[in-house]
Amino acid sequence: MKRVLLAVALSAVLVGCADREGTPSATGPALQPGDPGAGKILAERDCKGCHGLDGKGAAPGIPHLAAQSERYLHASIQAYLEGRRTHAALRDMIAGMSEADVRNVVAFYSGLPAVPVAAGASAPRFLPYEHGKALAADCARCHGADGAGTTIAPPLWGAGSYNIGAGMSRLRTAASFIRHNMPQDRPGTLTDQQAFDLAKFVNSHSRPDYALKHLDWPNGDPPPDVAYETDAGRKPR
Repeated sequence: MKRVLLAVALSAVLVGCADREGTPSATGPALQPGDPGAGKILAERDCKGCHGLDGKGAAPGIPHLAAQSERYLHASIQAYLEGRRTHAALRDMIAGMSEADVRNVVAFYSGLPAVPVAAGASAPRFLPYEHGKALAADCARCHGADGAGTTIAPPLWGAGSYNIGAGMSRLRTAASFIRHNMPQDRPGTLTDQQAFDLAKFVNSHSRPDYALKHLDWPNGDPPPDVAYETDAGRKPR
């Protein structure tokens, strides 16, 4: 299982990256039980950067996993693996997960107590992916309707865009850049939530690989939103 991006994968499923079609069902035949203890070890290694060990989303647009339906979490991951939901980086990350890994992680998070809702708080009125997609319509003025770039601005995704090893491929880095620099003619006018959702939409698309990515962060201390595993990260600690 790939470092940290399982966490992002789950987050994208629940609130939303809601990647287009294929919302999984929370009903159906019971799953074979997972091992919450083994799931906690995996969550400690891969998921806590975004969801913590308490199952609480660490930033706007990252949902809580605590007490979510075990079957729904499992079905959501399967939807990515089978292509019924699309997110290029996430599907690549979870492709190496075993069925036991999936059951164990969802058993751990589903068994946690629900995160308390603050008094007066309300549920989000939009899905981050869909919100980002709507905001991206303004980006088309410079980057093109298909994100392929124009004569005045570079591609946002596809073969000519920044690769998976670039800082912009990290959700938090991209959100910060967008928040302070975009749109180019109105920098700083987006809210934190708008910048985060727009970054989520942009980085959900395919982009070039980086052949030497496995050598990054040789001390084994990659940021929590890195979209790939490194050699140092695989070493026992």
